[in-house]
Amino acid sequence: MPYRHFTSDERDALQVFIDKELTIDCIARILKKHISSLYREITRNSQEGIYLSRYAETVAKNRRAYSKKYMAEPRISDRILGKDALRGIKELQKKGNVVSFPIATLLMKALE
Repeated sequence: MPYRHFTSDERDALQVFIDKELTIDCIARILKKHISSLYREITRNSQEGIYLSRYAETVAKNRRAYSKKYMAEPRISDRILGKDALRGIKELQKKGNVVSFPIATLLMKALE
C-alpha cells in the first residue's frame, strides 16, 4: 500500500467506524490502509482518547504547516521577515519580552 495522507472523507469514515465499534483490522481493510497507519492517525489526532474527524483534520494541517521542511533553507526566513526583523525579535526575547507568534521561533532557528 503506497503512503498518502488521510483525506477528510477517510477521517470522517474512520470516526463513523470507530463509533460503530468496528475492529481496527476491519477498518483497515475497508479504508485500504495499513493497521499501523490507523493506529498512528488515531493516536496523533485524538483528544483525550476521543477521535473526532474535524479535530483530527485541524491537528494534521497544523502539524504539516510547521514541519521542518518548510524552514530548512535560511533564505526563506530572510524573504518572510528579513534578518533585521529577526534580530529584533531575538533581542526582545533576550530582554525577557515574549514574542507570541510561533513562526518567529522557527525562523530564528533557521538563522542560526
